[in-house]
This record gives sequence, C-alpha cells and structure tokens, in this order.
Amino acid sequence: MYYNGYGCGLRREHQMQLSPVNIIDTGAAYTIHLYAPRLNKELFELTTQQDILSVKYKEEDQTDKSYYTRKEYRPDEIARSFDLKGKVEIDGIKASYSDGVLIIHLPKTEAAKKKAQSVNVS
Repeated sequence: MYYNGYGCGLRREHQMQLSPVNIIDTGAAYTIHLYAPRLNKELFELTTQQDILSVKYKEEDQTDKSYYTRKEYRPDEIARSFDLKGKVEIDGIKASYSDGVLIIHLPKTEAAKKKAQSVNVS
C-alpha cells in the first residue's frame, strides 16, 4: 500500500519503480541513459534474449527493517526491457555506470545505419 498523504501508510516490502530513460540516436549507435542514482553497479544485470535487451537491478534483502511512512527515492528493484528490432549488434553492447546513470551503448547493424531515402511522387 502507498502513502496516503495523511501521515499514515504501510511499508511495502519491495518497491518497483520504472526508472526514466533517454534514448539517443547518434547515427552509428543508440545510447540509453537510465536514471538510477545511488545504486550499486555490481547489482545491475543486462541480458539479451530474442532481440530484447533486459535491464534488471535487485538489492538483497535489507537488514534495515525501519518503518517508512514514505520511501520514494530508493528502488529495491528495477526492470526495463527494450525491443532491439534487429537494429543492434548484440555482441557490441557495452554498459557503464557513472554519476547515477546507467549508460548502455548499442552499436547499430549496417542495415540500421542506412539513411532514409526520399521517394518522389509522380
């Protein structure tokens, strides 16, 4: 149950948040910036299966059993998936974590790098 705004609420054991992302197309690659401040980079798990990139983060059970009336900024879990649609060289994916942002570099396939062509209407 969530905080109800009147000073009382129940603690949730596991809070899952949809972390915001920015996706940049540089022409040769896509770059995903996933906002995830104050997390342990060793607990991120990135996997690809059937052209889907999955990003997961899960903290081990906390020893801190404090009663929170509101806890908004520290997710226990993150789960995001991205459909690569055959446009990414899977073997070239790289990730880093800096300043609270997980940065995922996704190099494009040759077919995905081709520019759109104009078609004249006659």
